[in-house]
Amino acid sequence: MKLKIFKLNFIEFLFFLIFLLMLFSGYISKCFSYFTYIDDVCMVLIVLFTIVKCIICSKSIKLNRKKIAIFTLICFLMTIGIYGNYISKFQPNKFAILVDLLDWQKILLSYMCFSILIKDTKANNYYNLAISICKIIILVSLIFAILNLFNIINLTPGYERFGLNTFSLGDHPSNTASLFAIIISLLLLEKENNKIWIVIALVLESLTFRFKALGFSICVILAIIFMKKKISLYKVLAMGIIIIALSWNQISFYFFSSTASRAIALRTSFNIAKDYFPVGIGLASFGTSISGRYYSKAYSTYNLNLKYGFGPNEFSRVGDGGWATVIATFGFFGTIIYLIILYILYSDITETLTKKSQSMLSCFAILVYLAISSTNECIFTTPLGPIFMFSICTMLKYQSFKEVNNNQVIEKNIKL
Repeated sequence: MKLKIFKLNFIEFLFFLIFLLMLFSGYISKCFSYFTYIDDVCMVLIVLFTIVKCIICSKSIKLNRKKIAIFTLICFLMTIGIYGNYISKFQPNKFAILVDLLDWQKILLSYMCFSILIKDTKANNYYNLAISICKIIILVSLIFAILNLFNIINLTPGYERFGLNTFSLGDHPSNTASLFAIIISLLLLEKENNKIWIVIALVLESLTFRFKALGFSICVILAIIFMKKKISLYKVLAMGIIIIALSWNQISFYFFSSTASRAIALRTSFNIAKDYFPVGIGLASFGTSISGRYYSKAYSTYNLNLKYGFGPNEFSRVGDGGWATVIATFGFFGTIIYLIILYILYSDITETLTKKSQSMLSCFAILVYLAISSTNECIFTTPLGPIFMFSICTMLKYQSFKEVNNNQVIEKNIKL
């Protein structure tokens, strides 16, 4: 097991410092309240870096039609959100609206920004450094996971499942599950060289005992076994059916019971979308953490303040909505727009993947995790959203870098 150390120039160092801050923003903000919005600050810096690069290198930077379409639709969607605020008046705090405005754009804007900022020639450095960081995290996590599993320490009091301690790195187990999903996806790009690391990372992912983490781990294992040459739509659908069948009891409880927070949020979101047809109630008004911190009037209007986890002093279940948050925030019309944006994003990524087959499994893993997580949390507004996009862009650029190098080697051999 080797860890590579690389020399970075100032820009690369700054870039990766922002990467690390965003990666651990959940843990940092939990320890230091002054850093609550550190992920938003980092996102603003990334956007500023991108704007500066576009100005300096305007001739060499070209955005394809799909990225332009994504940016245009994002602006349109945010306009719908602000208009929803104007109509509903559930969230009077302008700062909360501004933060939520940025949060909804993070995962989409970061894909566009990283596509511009990461050069093919630098992707090798970024990828290898990211892998070294990931391996250090795995080694440290393995020690704590063993101690936690045998109850020598308890990292997550109150989050026990199946009679065992849930593994976490100091924050909510869900955030740890997302972190290891990113790590596993990065390792899969060079899976032949990272077999042991992938196995350990999958075990650590599963030890969070989140159902999304267990589903993701099963998907990755099945993909490695059955999708060695090509990831086809039929195989993906078959895998999805197997996962749904295995977890149907949990799915029916979370989304169709009368007491589960996700089922409550989903039913309420449809009521909101009907009452405020077609644009919803606007930003920072329902289903996001900011709507709990700056308590939205929507919760009391729809009697959710009387439900556990939705009150003004205890809003731990507010972020469990997933697609319920999208439906309530942007209404039926905005939800359709958001689905179109995600389809274009998926189409842009997969179009590149067809040319870089070795990246397919890695990017597939990230997309699967995002799809699974979107059903039970608002994954598209979380601090780790940009890191998912950073990973995708880095893997695609890294594969492009390798292909160019391989072609040059072939050309030299032919000449010799």
